Amino acid sequence: LALPQDKLIFGLIGRFDPHKGQLLLLEAMKLISDPNCVVCLLGEPTKEAGTEYTDKMQSFIKENDLSERVFIRPFRKDISTFYKAIDAFVMASKAETFGMVTIESMAAGTTVIASNAGGSPEILRFGQLGLLFEPMNASSLAAQMIKFIENPFKFHPKSLTDEARKYDHTKVCEEVERALGI
Repeated sequence: LALPQDKLIFGLIGRFDPHKGQLLLLEAMKLISDPNCVVCLLGEPTKEAGTEYTDKMQSFIKENDLSERVFIRPFRKDISTFYKAIDAFVMASKAETFGMVTIESMAAGTTVIASNAGGSPEILRFGQLGLLFEPMNASSLAAQMIKFIENPFKFHPKSLTDEARKYDHTKVCEEVERALGI
């Protein structure tokens, strides 16, 4: 991904779309003065939506002098490379019913900073396995990012991967079948 090895990297993966929260993450980065933390956005514009949102992201980066601290990379199928390259994953959408990206990040042993809405709080055991911020609040997100900067090893990778195993699709299907008596 050609990311700096000497920086703390916050990452967000997903289509470039207002619902995914890339601009919210950029607004939070603007509030963090630490030059040793950067952002990697992995994705591409929603095909039918055009580039309006991506253009807005690019403008925000330029207008706020974040060019040296924000790396935009095209989507790739080997997402494990992304999760291993970052130090913390940010799930910045307003809410996800069941955030697959949260589970993917945990499976890679990567800390999650997520919106305190939808399914993320439960997946992260209400803050025991990750950091939670007020939905759609850049200041709250920045505060949680700063907490991570101050203690990047708070959440042990093995604890995260162990928790993610609970969501293995085969295991979940077997439990559903057992509950339904199939």
